[in-house]
Amino acid sequence: MTANQSKFNEARLAQSRLNEARQLETILDQLAKRIAHGSETDPRLRTILSKHGMQVTLEINGEKKQYP
Repeated sequence: MTANQSKFNEARLAQSRLNEARQLETILDQLAKRIAHGSETDPRLRTILSKHGMQVTLEINGEKKQYP
């Protein structure tokens, strides 16, 4: 394998990891929003947000609310 091929493969791997991270970021953001919404009825869910240092802002009935 030449040096150029090696660099190309490293770049492809880095790009692949970046794409996976972007997908995970979206999924985790959606999950945090669902947990925040659920914490309206189950305070234990708010604890999960606090424990992991997650801050979420949702708009509910026209009002923005910060979680946790």
